[in-house]
Amino acid sequence: MKADKGPQIIFGNIKEAYHVVDRAQMSMLRDPFSAKPYVEFYATKRVGGDIVNTDALKYMILEKVDAA
Repeated sequence: MKADKGPQIIFGNIKEAYHVVDRAQMSMLRDPFSAKPYVEFYATKRVGGDIVNTDALKYMILEKVDAA
């Protein structure tokens, strides 16, 4: 599958093909210096995903057709 051929459409069974990984851990950072007299908190959480079954997806490459 090459991206230089044109726009692509991917369709199929997304639930079967893609897996989301949601980490339970969350990080908190306390910043008492930025917004005096208030304290700011920054929270981050890791989330990821990947294609686990490429057979559940179909790819269609769209090509431009010149009307002559």
